[in-house]
Amino acid sequence: MKHDYSRTGINETAYCMTTGEYKIIVSEPWDFQGIAGQNLIAGEILEVLSPLAIIFKSYHHISIKGHTGDTFLLRPRYEKQVFRAEDDYEGTVDGSLLLMNNYKKMEESLFTENTEYVLIGSLKKHSA
Repeated sequence: MKHDYSRTGINETAYCMTTGEYKIIVSEPWDFQGIAGQNLIAGEILEVLSPLAIIFKSYHHISIKGHTGDTFLLRPRYEKQVFRAEDDYEGTVDGSLLLMNNYKKMEESLFTENTEYVLIGSLKKHSA
């Protein structure tokens, strides 16, 4: 899978992020209620696709904006943000629910037509 890193200003091998337990604090929709709590989605990063895209899997199925699922494509919300290993990335993200089961065989460019944009939130490393 080939990625376009031109907007990131970093080299192709520098994007790999520490995967593990994270939480999304949902700010839009403002009235989101999930199993993990008010405005909260708990889960883990499954894969870093590029400095501009990661796959996040919730520990529970989420119903949001008429769609249900547990796997999200997260992208940095702001143009100058990227996912970087040295940051453990904490920042504002746009979240889209994946509408298919097997994302691994899909080119990153095809995600747009196979996702539904559902949230804005803050991605944070989950501390014990």
